Amino acid sequence: LLNAERAQRMPILTCVSQTSSLLPHNFVPLATQVLRAINAFARYDLPTAQEALGAPDLKVELYHLVSFLLSFCTQQWRPQHPGRIQPLLEETLRLTGHFCLLQPDHQAVLRWGQSPTILAKLAAVPFPYFCDEALSAELFLTIIAATFQNDRNKEVIQRELN
Repeated sequence: LLNAERAQRMPILTCVSQTSSLLPHNFVPLATQVLRAINAFARYDLPTAQEALGAPDLKVELYHLVSFLLSFCTQQWRPQHPGRIQPLLEETLRLTGHFCLLQPDHQAVLRWGQSPTILAKLAAVPFPYFCDEALSAELFLTIIAATFQNDRNKEVIQRELN
């Protein structure tokens, strides 16, 4: 549903910075609640959630959604006022972690596409996610899920963080 809204309003999106004026005013809180519900289901039954999100048609949709949301949240981040976008970014990180945890095929999705890949976008989240203990825990759990027993993803993350 979120991806359909994004695609309908921005069929030829060239820059994430253009999105603010194109999205409905309630996009951020609505997207946050939708991701919160998906993440709650994943916490309840992770194998079923991973199977559903990893279905061939949904895997592509999830890739586009997560890629867009990471770019959108990073671009919209305001250090002095992170409260509006921070919950959406945290739910996006959780969804990414749930999706790829112990799933090599799902981990590979994080390398899809042109640069920047989802892995590169994880390495480029706002700086507080690297130094604030509460925020870094969320980011690092996602990075661990994305790279666990996956040498290719580890290489990408190492390269992006250097």
